[in-house]
Amino acid sequence: MNRRLSSRCILFILMFGISFAIFGQTYKLDIGTERMQLSVSSVFADRQDILLFPRELDVYQISSRELTSSVAKGAGIIIAAKDFPAKAYYRDNIADPNKWTVADNFFPYFMVDATAWFTVDPTHSTVPVGGGAHRYWKQRPPERIIQNQDFTSRNWVDGRDFDGPADMPTTQYGTTTCNTLMGITVTQRAWVFDNADFAISEYVFKYTGHTGSFDNNGEEIIYNDPVKDCYVGIKFRPILSHQDVVVNSSGWKEGTDDWVDYVDTEDGEQLRVLYGWDGDAGSDYQLEDDEGDPLYFSSGFFAASGYPGMAVLYADKAPDNPVNDPSQPHHFHVSFGATFSSNTLTLGRNLTMENIYNILDSDQNSPSPFDWQGWKNAGNPADDAQYWHYGTPHATNESRNNQVGTLAFGPYQFNNINDSVRVVVCYAVGMLGWEQNIDLGASWKTKTIDKSEKNRILRSGRDSLFTQIKNIKQMFDPKFTANNGNLKQTLYDMASEIGIPPAWPSRLQLNPVIGGCRVEWAPVDDAVAYRVYRRSQIDFDIASPSKEPAYKLVYQCGGSNPGNDIVYSPSVDSTVWVDQDVYTVFNYWYTVTAVNEDGAESSKFIMRINPLPSNDTYGSIIPFDKEYVNLNDVHVIPNPYNVRSMRLYDFWTSVGVKFTGLPANCRIRIYAQNGTLIFEDNHRSQEDLPVSIYQWNLRTSMNQTVASGLYVYVIDQCRDFLDRDIDATKVGKLVVIR
Repeated sequence: MNRRLSSRCILFILMFGISFAIFGQTYKLDIGTERMQLSVSSVFADRQDILLFPRELDVYQISSRELTSSVAKGAGIIIAAKDFPAKAYYRDNIADPNKWTVADNFFPYFMVDATAWFTVDPTHSTVPVGGGAHRYWKQRPPERIIQNQDFTSRNWVDGRDFDGPADMPTTQYGTTTCNTLMGITVTQRAWVFDNADFAISEYVFKYTGHTGSFDNNGEEIIYNDPVKDCYVGIKFRPILSHQDVVVNSSGWKEGTDDWVDYVDTEDGEQLRVLYGWDGDAGSDYQLEDDEGDPLYFSSGFFAASGYPGMAVLYADKAPDNPVNDPSQPHHFHVSFGATFSSNTLTLGRNLTMENIYNILDSDQNSPSPFDWQGWKNAGNPADDAQYWHYGTPHATNESRNNQVGTLAFGPYQFNNINDSVRVVVCYAVGMLGWEQNIDLGASWKTKTIDKSEKNRILRSGRDSLFTQIKNIKQMFDPKFTANNGNLKQTLYDMASEIGIPPAWPSRLQLNPVIGGCRVEWAPVDDAVAYRVYRRSQIDFDIASPSKEPAYKLVYQCGGSNPGNDIVYSPSVDSTVWVDQDVYTVFNYWYTVTAVNEDGAESSKFIMRINPLPSNDTYGSIIPFDKEYVNLNDVHVIPNPYNVRSMRLYDFWTSVGVKFTGLPANCRIRIYAQNGTLIFEDNHRSQEDLPVSIYQWNLRTSMNQTVASGLYVYVIDQCRDFLDRDIDATKVGKLVVIR
């Protein structure tokens, strides 16, 4: 039976950070489900903070490299206030690495780009300090034992992971906090729902006076003057290109066709959504129209078909008036170009705090690059170039590559210590279904569909995103109002509506057996069924991608019979299953879920172990092709053992002789020619394999070197790897020559 690669959707990435300086230990923790994964970092400025939308594709690799597609890298958060008296020290490492310059009108920052042209003097400048990232669990991560190897530790990080309260709205949530020079403490809390395709994140900006910076005497610098006319900006940067698969071009450039759009209201409904999408890079870089990044020279699969979006669910009107302000965000700005572009909202060489404040304070929103409504009203004509506001469907001619969108909220007046405002956003992705993506890519490659129809289907991802945003708002808004702004209770009510899953099994144990794979798991109290999912392939076949899911349901016990050739047992009492529909030449991965009486299923994501780019078989097992039968295959190598000859081979000098073909467990005794027992050991293999190897270093049990001569070995008291008795004894001879 041939196993084909399976997967459904594509991995997406959203990245966060703060563009000013934050010092402290950087730490990143993931919270997630099968459908979505969010990473929170101890340092907001860390550009490796990511929000992932795996959609199963993240479990595959291409050429031993992880297959990932960046959908949006955020440039994080930026804060600017009018007439803020900031001083910062910066250093130009290129011109003079030892020269520090005082910039009275610069907000302190820490450049985290690879260029690293700027750095901050942590001794003399007032620098924000990052708080730690923490992850909370409603239920401890499962114990995962594979062939006696413990994989559990990868789930839990001491000092970062904590047992959460029983009334947590999701099984995991992450939080991180930092202080800023302005005395405003920023806290992010993030939740990913177990049975939904979206995440919610809350940002709280609280005027505490704590800067996280210290003077030369070690005293924290407290800023206690009111912060007036303060804007907070949340950024969003789409990088909708495929990371590991070269698309249809020899001169492709990242970010040249990745666009940012903002929609406040559409079809009479307020959305407040900032989103990204992949356009056509144009003939300068592509051989064909490449909207959606089709893998044109292979299957045509669209590597960037998604429309990732960040929608505003709530924004405070003022610190003393915590009600939703539908007029927020105040401003939408698109910056583009390199980090040091005069248009990019990054405090540094080109922009001062005053410059950025003026940008965020502007009431002139940036136009969308594409006239969506005009295009729809015209019936989707084949040539849609007329609907691009920049006069071209791609960015390069206008130097508008590497776009970053920023939503500015404010201005807020922080007059008193503990004044605060909060912004709540949700994240979702609109995209083609996995099968639709494969079929559309094949049609586009073979030219059985024209450009207009291809783009019309791809752009339906935008409608899909907006539909998801509307559905999220329909759940969130009334519950948030009914709960008087209590976000935790609102999230719990939303989770209840979506379906709160049962606990996952606290233990998963995998072992190979003869002709199969043994899967064992711990029982779950309220489970009415268990499901076992199997994965059998490593690589994503870009030439012929499979429409099957990565982890395919292969067994269920309890509940209704799912059919479709899935092995089924009506009894839920047994928590052990042996998968015999396997081959002894393949690696297999497994994950197990519990199902409650409401039909909700526990996380597949937390239970599974995927291969690593450096280890294709990581976390897998291979079934045995036969069991151990007798001791006829036991041999001593080399025999005779000639000390002088073996000195020519360094690896033999310290090894001595090897007993090969042994059962997993046995007793080994060695006698001198006169019948004296000189050595005895109980051999216990650490591997769950039918046969094993034992090494004898040619020394007695008294640690004396054996002399030249004839020796007799006896192997008995044998047991196989399943701890079953083997009624057999073997007697043999070995010779040592010195």
